[in-house]
Amino acid sequence: MRFLCAGAAALLVTACATITTSDVRQRAPTATYQTSKPANAVAQCLAENLGKFGNPSIYSTSAGLAVAFNLEGSTILLIDIENGGTVIVRRTGIMAYKRETEACL
Repeated sequence: MRFLCAGAAALLVTACATITTSDVRQRAPTATYQTSKPANAVAQCLAENLGKFGNPSIYSTSAGLAVAFNLEGSTILLIDIENGGTVIVRRTGIMAYKRETEACL
């Protein structure tokens, strides 16, 4: 019984853990796209089109720009827009992002 309680407590702590942008960046890409549009325009469009997934934040990275969508303190969707036009999508769960993302490219 003691092991069962300890396991349940560990599960609760894990379920409540915050998922950081770095955590999401370590995941394998969900999708990869190419664009010829300026990174700023793509980032602004993604922030507007995908805002239903959480609060978007746009920031610079060493490779270009990133748009992170945060919900209740965790990053649930991360889109990197590299300087060469490669767009990399990483997510933490099941979400319909494809149509809104492709409209920005």
